[in-house]
Amino acid sequence: MPIPDLSLWLLGTLGFIVGTLSGFFGVGGAFIMTPTLNILGFPMVYAIGTDLALMVGSSTVAAIRHFRFGNVDIRLGLYMLLGTAVGVWLGKTLVFALVAIGGADTVLRLIYMVLLFGLASFMVHDYYAFLRRRTRLPRAADYKEPVGTRLSRQLQSFRLAPHVALPISGIASVSLWIPIGVGLFTGFLA
Repeated sequence: MPIPDLSLWLLGTLGFIVGTLSGFFGVGGAFIMTPTLNILGFPMVYAIGTDLALMVGSSTVAAIRHFRFGNVDIRLGLYMLLGTAVGVWLGKTLVFALVAIGGADTVLRLIYMVLLFGLASFMVHDYYAFLRRRTRLPRAADYKEPVGTRLSRQLQSFRLAPHVALPISGIASVSLWIPIGVGLFTGFLA
């Protein structure tokens, strides 16, 4: 499939918008850049690869800034890197297998739509849960509000050895398999 001939102005504007939104919302911008490049005529595998190349630069700059503010837990990042490396390799293998059988664009678009719909649904649900907590009358139990979401508390209660401490993140003990599993999942999706 030929790559479309687009003006540098259009691509530069797209990069500026994605960079601004990424900085504003604290996300990598992949949920904007990949579908936009695909809509502009780039095959899905090129849109993904281009977005990954863009993420290397923006993520590096953001990580350095957050490190200077003391917001980076290096130990947690290294644990997640173990799973991420395997997840990226598995995802790459699946994408290339889909390219080989000619179904990459269709399958990747469907997966992308399901993923974005799922994230949007989760965010709307979380927002309405926040509004419900904020608008009800305070009770005695509300003064000891638990830290994190119910899902994060459930994950932290997972007791499969080995356990690690992440003092910079404020987590006294968590199964090592949780950050590795999160890295595996996000690496596969990346």
